[in-house]
Amino acid sequence: MDIETATTPALCLALLALLGAPAEPAAGQATQIKPRQMVVCTPTTVQIAGGKVETQRNPIAYALSQCGPGSTIRLEPGTYPSLGIGFGHDKPWNARTSGGTPSQPITIFGTVGASIAAGPSEGDTISISAATNPGWITFQNVAIQPGYRSGVIFYKGPPNTVYPGFRFHDCDILGTWDHLANRGGKSTWGVWAFGLKDFEFRGLRKRAVVSDLRKEHGFYLQNPKGDILIENVDGKRLGRT
Repeated sequence: MDIETATTPALCLALLALLGAPAEPAAGQATQIKPRQMVVCTPTTVQIAGGKVETQRNPIAYALSQCGPGSTIRLEPGTYPSLGIGFGHDKPWNARTSGGTPSQPITIFGTVGASIAAGPSEGDTISISAATNPGWITFQNVAIQPGYRSGVIFYKGPPNTVYPGFRFHDCDILGTWDHLANRGGKSTWGVWAFGLKDFEFRGLRKRAVVSDLRKEHGFYLQNPKGDILIENVDGKRLGRT
């Protein structure tokens, strides 16, 4: 029988039973990942490609989950909640994404006054897992207020774990610990990471800053898998190096 010319409902049902219905997307997952999109976020909303303005609990995580290589996520002024990237679950705070490509990274661009801050009981502000193999994501002109652990953390995975192409340009990591008064927001590291490759933390149009951390280092980078560039950065009032 020529399947292309068959139009009876019975045959259609039989074919569906044979082939199986298409899988439903998991809750929280992007249903249509499109490259080269322009996304505009406020601390509570997301607008993709000039479409409907949607209220979201975690706008940056949601935007990353919806857009593909070459996209730009513009952050309007305000304080955005902490987020995860690349974890293998669909929590609202996690962007289940593989990111961009070397020639088409995803760029998260902060307008003046845009910051990402951890809550008082949160350990990390931007936490990154290798579960979905994320890479080639650039943060630009964003202020990051660390949690009690780090501003940015790349989780340790198996020995072959690689995090390629994460870049922070004109970004600051600004703790709130006052070493003289011995009080303020508790914090440990600026960037704590394993397995970085083609990583950059640079001041391009200004000097970047990592400052006012309570306990440890501005950068604690272990077992790199490629080039790391830290350039034009001021570290000051840090717990250690």
